[in-house]
Amino acid sequence: MTDDLGTVVLVSGAIGEPGQRVFYLQAQGPLGTHTVKCEKGQVVALAEHLERLLADLPAIGAAAVVPTDLETTSSGISPRFVLGTIGLAYDPDSDRVVVVLEELTPPDDDDDPADIERDGLRLEITRGVASVFCARAKEIVAAGRPSCRWCGRPIDLDGHPCPRMN
Repeated sequence: MTDDLGTVVLVSGAIGEPGQRVFYLQAQGPLGTHTVKCEKGQVVALAEHLERLLADLPAIGAAAVVPTDLETTSSGISPRFVLGTIGLAYDPDSDRVVVVLEELTPPDDDDDPADIERDGLRLEITRGVASVFCARAKEIVAAGRPSCRWCGRPIDLDGHPCPRMN
């Protein structure tokens, strides 16, 4: 069942040390704060797709005031679910970006994938919030382990067995 949270603020965050971080998305709005555990790659993909969507949208008149200090609430995080699929759309009537987050559910051999009930969230975010989300997501991902210049894999504190250096 997907809950429609309406217009919210969407932020990303990570807890832990580089190499051991847990990533999450958080929707903050009038109906409360909802946290979804996700993978680093999902944060990157969502930010990249949002940037492309924003670039393709027609210009608007006056720029809306956007808070730049959007932060996650990291105390006592209890994820509602683990993120599976992400849907992205634009609603021209409300000038909002629609983000649908669906739960990852491992299928059983006996279950028909269409019959599995998944938790989910439907969010509406302003262009400004989407833009701030993208910038913050890039900062969070960049704060991780550095990448190997030859293979692109993350370098651990104790070294890196690079397959290209063999």
